[in-house]
Amino acid sequence: MNDFYGLRKKKIIVTGATSGIGRTLVKQLDSEHADLLLIGRSREKLEALTGELSRKPTCCVIDLTDLGQLQNIANFLPDKIDGLVHAAGVNLWSLLGV
Repeated sequence: MNDFYGLRKKKIIVTGATSGIGRTLVKQLDSEHADLLLIGRSREKLEALTGELSRKPTCCVIDLTDLGQLQNIANFLPDKIDGLVHAAGVNLWSLLGV
C-alpha cells in the first residue's frame, strides 16, 4: 500500500477535479488513499473520473463562478478538512470569445 506522503485517510477537497492539474492530483491522492471531496462543473466528468479511482470519493457538482451555488458546498463538507487543492480555473480566452 502506497502512503509515501502520509495522506491515508486525510480529508482533501479538490476543485477543478475533472481536468488538468486537478485530475492528475486526484489520481495521485487516490493512490495515497486520501478521502476525497471532488468539486467540478460536470456530473458526467466527475462520474467518469470516479470510475477510474480505486476508492469512492464524494462528488459535488458546482460551478464555482456562480455565487448562488457556493452555499451547496457546505452540504458536502466533512467535519474536518486536512487539505485543499484549488485547481479550478477560468479560461479567460473563452470569456473574450477567442
